[in-house]
Amino acid sequence: MGTAGLWAYPWDIVADGIEASLGRMEACHIDEVSLATVYHSGQILSLAGQGPHFVSDPVQPLVDLRDPAGQAFLQQFYGPLKDRGLDLRGWTILFHDKPDWKPVETILGQTLSHAPCPAANQARARDLVLSVAESGWFDALDLESCGYTSAFHGAHHEISGVVMTPLLQMLLSICFCAECQSGMSDVHWDALRRDVRTGVGDLVNAASPPADAHAQLAGFLVENPVVWDYIRVRSAFLSRFLTDLAEQSAVPIRPILMAQNFHAQLAWIEGLDPDPESPFDLIALGYGDPSVIAQDLAWLQSRGWDLGRITMGQTLVAGRTPDYAAAQGRLQTALEAGVKRITFYNYGLLNQPRWAWLKRLAAQVAAKV
Repeated sequence: MGTAGLWAYPWDIVADGIEASLGRMEACHIDEVSLATVYHSGQILSLAGQGPHFVSDPVQPLVDLRDPAGQAFLQQFYGPLKDRGLDLRGWTILFHDKPDWKPVETILGQTLSHAPCPAANQARARDLVLSVAESGWFDALDLESCGYTSAFHGAHHEISGVVMTPLLQMLLSICFCAECQSGMSDVHWDALRRDVRTGVGDLVNAASPPADAHAQLAGFLVENPVVWDYIRVRSAFLSRFLTDLAEQSAVPIRPILMAQNFHAQLAWIEGLDPDPESPFDLIALGYGDPSVIAQDLAWLQSRGWDLGRITMGQTLVAGRTPDYAAAQGRLQTALEAGVKRITFYNYGLLNQPRWAWLKRLAAQVAAKV
């Protein structure tokens, strides 16, 4: 049988009531809940409870279950969840919106306040993950934002006069801080700085966006091998960090491949390009067209990944999934490729019709042989 999971914010569980929320998930064939443990700042319109309401904090994380209030919630939630036979995963955000962490320093000589640098904050990230892993509440951890968060992330009031192609996103997200330079000493930093500065200048002064943004990205890397070498060094750097985390964590970790332009295979733009020999499984976000999902899964297999080690994230929110046919097409593509573990996004963002969709879709996952 397949396994169906559901990402959830704790405030939505509270709004619906623990017993009611768990009953709702059980009726929808949900086997595991991935609960936000340390979740970045933002403004979210929750549909849980008696009606829509905003959950908002523009600066601090919206939730941190390591605090006393979070511990009190977990004490109330854990027993009823386990009594129903569900697993509990921790949905933990790493390098995103940490106000007291050192930020990325861009080629422009400026910092990205929403993007902590993974090299400069390794110790903090390790302490965060291990503290959640060792809490005793969670069967596994879903790790989001494991790499260099994009300069334009869609999480703030962002304004740009140019199209943020994957290439421009990558170049503006490269960090030139002292910790990156010392931690990745194999990089030719002076040459990298020159090529990135030239590339950004050319891109922002282009008359029009490229007809094929992915071809633009590939062509740039061929023409600028110093940048391509940096990407490979950075990916190896982050893979070592995640491998060390997996070996130290009290529970399994599952890094999320953050899809760029809905392509999970472009997660390396943020630095995450894990080796299949890594001691952890992966979550790939399948939010694009079925053809893109098929390409992503074929790419993972070509890299040597067994799809039994891949969880496919699926979204049912209206902004990404206009109708049931779109959700069905994505899910069918993943299941037919051989994926057996699906996690849906997310509890508090689903209106009543989409809860009905979830029930039908999760039943198909459960029927997967």
